[in-house]
Amino acid sequence: MAKFIELTDFEGEKVFVNVEHIIKVRPDKDGSYIYFDQTTNNGSYLHPIPLHISESYEEIKSMMQS
Repeated sequence: MAKFIELTDFEGEKVFVNVEHIIKVRPDKDGSYIYFDQTTNNGSYLHPIPLHISESYEEIKSMMQS
């Protein structure tokens, strides 16, 4: 079963994120960037999709480990 965590984007909107699709988390001075994998219908990988969020790297790490 997929695990979701609730985060806040920089417009103040709450978003649910499926942790199985996160490929990288990068700290930023104003929060963090999380990057998602992206594939086409034929299975080819595309550039990761970034999402700038207000939670810190440590907060995300804790959420993903619990």
